[in-house]
Amino acid sequence: MSTDKEIRDRLKTSLDQLVKLKSTQLIREDVVGPQLSFRVGIPFFERTLALYRQLANTDLSRVPSAYLEIAANHAEESLSQFQQIEAFDPHGIDRPEQVRNLLVNEVRDAHAAIYEDLSVILVPSRGHGEKVPRPSGALPLILLVALIAGAVIVGYDYSLLDNLIGGLQKFAHSAMKSG
Repeated sequence: MSTDKEIRDRLKTSLDQLVKLKSTQLIREDVVGPQLSFRVGIPFFERTLALYRQLANTDLSRVPSAYLEIAANHAEESLSQFQQIEAFDPHGIDRPEQVRNLLVNEVRDAHAAIYEDLSVILVPSRGHGEKVPRPSGALPLILLVALIAGAVIVGYDYSLLDNLIGGLQKFAHSAMKSG
């Protein structure tokens, strides 16, 4: 069983390498040619690397080592996948397109599990860094118009009510004088 320090060191080592990696480096068109380039994998590489960049910029000091061990395992596996892509040599391989596709698909398919496991660490706890979203678009304008219309209606009704009460008071006052 690994100690907390060993787990944190493993994670830091992998994250340091993953953060330096650029998804465009993995295209490798200049080495393997346009037919075997990894350009098709760019969206999958980028979303995976973005998770690790976010993790690297997160304060992990209070995260339990059990969670960090899962993160370290994912980071090491992703790093291994990216290293296989960087080392891919199509010479002497039967069906290099299939091998290339397999490497891309491994990164693509691993993302769901990585995201699910890392989201526990990356989601801020209540009251820490949470920002209440500000409404945008037409909704605030519609609400403002409805509020103003309501105020106008209430104001108009109030002025009618005020006139009615005033009229009743005059009637009552004149009735008292007459009577």
